[in-house]
Amino acid sequence: MNLTPLYKVVYQPQVNYFLRNVNKLLFPKFKLPVSGILDITLKNGEKIKLETNQTDYVGYLIFWNGVYSYEYLGIFEEIIQNCKGFVDIGANAGLFSLVAATVNPTINVLAFDPSNASHHFLNRNVQLNGLNSRVKTFKSALSDQVGELEFFEVKSEKYGYLQYNLGGSSSLFVKPRQFSKYKVHSYTLDALLQEPGQSDLQVDFVKIDAEGAEPSIIKGMDATIRKHKPIIVCEILFGLIENELEEAMKQYGYGFYLHLNDGLVPVSTLARENDNGAKNCFFVHPEKLSLIEKYILR
Repeated sequence: MNLTPLYKVVYQPQVNYFLRNVNKLLFPKFKLPVSGILDITLKNGEKIKLETNQTDYVGYLIFWNGVYSYEYLGIFEEIIQNCKGFVDIGANAGLFSLVAATVNPTINVLAFDPSNASHHFLNRNVQLNGLNSRVKTFKSALSDQVGELEFFEVKSEKYGYLQYNLGGSSSLFVKPRQFSKYKVHSYTLDALLQEPGQSDLQVDFVKIDAEGAEPSIIKGMDATIRKHKPIIVCEILFGLIENELEEAMKQYGYGFYLHLNDGLVPVSTLARENDNGAKNCFFVHPEKLSLIEKYILR
């Protein structure tokens, strides 16, 4: 059965706004995906708008479970208020960039995502929130080389009629089951920060969610790490790139802190015999330890 005509009605933003709120009120066990604009209130009372569509799992979680159900966002919101520069690698629709620029009016943000879908929504959300002057977006990949690379962007099987798919794992390295392939420009972070207008940026926090490209990205930011010693948060997928990340970060004298149970657990190694549920690791240099101390679970 072709459900596309039904999807086009249900996920029309105005219709979806009505349906999802009725759904939450009357039938909360069935959770309708979200399409349109979400209004989000942060801890300090500031508000942001996040435009999304039904392919976006982040928007789904925020609507149904609250914005602070998403990964380590609550910790990030507090830490980023004490930072001068934030680099968001794998920005997706821009949630972390929006939060950073909203709660810290003096911070400078560089947001990267080579995906057509992510770049579209990232730019829309920066504009919606009036943050164009402090969030600079790049439709580029970061890696350990400067030049052109192949990028594999996920196609939605369920919502094939959509122009933009925020779901799945678009990647420089992994081919999804269904994808479109195109060339993207790649920078190293070190090279980018030498360009006019970027060289004065103080980098205090780097978020990397790049579907397996994390080790190559870190390799391309060697000078940045040595100069600024930023907190670096990487997605860690069990059994995949933990060893590479550990080898890359130990040379800089960083400590490892897994994000678990709304706090950070110090570990000596990223190697895990079993999946303990940790999806992100905070790599923290001793000089920046004071920024995370209150979140460490003893």
